[in-house]
Amino acid sequence: MAKAPLLNAIIQNAIDGIITITKKGIVELINPSACRLFDYLPEEVIGKNLSMLMQSPDKERHDTYLERYQQTGVPHVIGIGREVSGLKKDGSVFPFRLTVSEVQLADHIIFIGFIHDLTLQKEAEGQLKNYAVQLEEQVKERTRSLNSIVQELRQAKEEVSLSLEKEKELGQLKSRFV
Repeated sequence: MAKAPLLNAIIQNAIDGIITITKKGIVELINPSACRLFDYLPEEVIGKNLSMLMQSPDKERHDTYLERYQQTGVPHVIGIGREVSGLKKDGSVFPFRLTVSEVQLADHIIFIGFIHDLTLQKEAEGQLKNYAVQLEEQVKERTRSLNSIVQELRQAKEEVSLSLEKEKELGQLKSRFV
């Protein structure tokens, strides 16, 4: 099997989104997974600036990020994964893990973005936080309840001790009387 068809098959069938852009930020390729994530057709994205898939302030700063990297060579995203938010066609936002690689081709440089959707993970984290809050409330309520029971037991103990003292006194009075 030739390399190009194999590579194309891998890109087209990857579970995560893959987008390639030029050094000017123009989308050259978007795989089906990325299209599903952003709810766009390939022809709606290819040839356009990648910033269309971003929300502010990254949308306005994206081209500056690219220029700064090309001038300084200091990566802020390239080679370093990070969590970002993506802007879908309908305007909704979703979280994803972005990893960007720079690739030197024979005649030009491209950047490849690998996009891993974090929506389910973030929802699960939210549920865990909610469960933790609920559990904390239950612990507080049970602690209050136990403290109340302990207080009642102390009071009952005092009453029993007082009754025993009175019983002793009665017993002593009875003994003296007899």
